[in-house]
Amino acid sequence: MVVTVEPGLYFSRFALEEVYRRHPVHSRFINFEALERYYPVGGVRIEDDILVTEGGYENLTTAPKGEEACEIVRRSLERGPGGGGS
Repeated sequence: MVVTVEPGLYFSRFALEEVYRRHPVHSRFINFEALERYYPVGGVRIEDDILVTEGGYENLTTAPKGEEACEIVRRSLERGPGGGGS
């Protein structure tokens, strides 16, 4: 069996500013100053395709993760919108 695992985190400016910032409970748990750095990213989803067999499992996904993925995002933010390249 192959299972896809796809946790994600998305930065919706409208939801965060208009709903959560105004909410007396939720707003206490969000660092809105730090959040400003992440709005340009838009979001992050880590998707893995896992092959599950009787003998164990194998991650079939070759996409970068962890520090390697973070470095790609950092370089993208340094280039800014329309910076292109990889």
